[in-house]
Amino acid sequence: MQVALLCSSRCPGTVIVHGLDVAIALKNAPITIVSGFQSPLEKESLKFLLKGSSGGVRLIVCPARSTP
Repeated sequence: MQVALLCSSRCPGTVIVHGLDVAIALKNAPITIVSGFQSPLEKESLKFLLKGSSGGVRLIVCPARSTP
């Protein structure tokens, strides 16, 4: 299963709490998460997913860059 993690750089606190709850639930799931991990919530999720993961989740980091 693949999951894309997207979040605005400005979001209400309830979304942040829910987003981190989702990261907790997905941390050890056998899935692939694709994200740029650039918004504050995405960055915190990445830190959490990398710390203490038992290797179940796979991450694909796609940093956004402007094209010339």
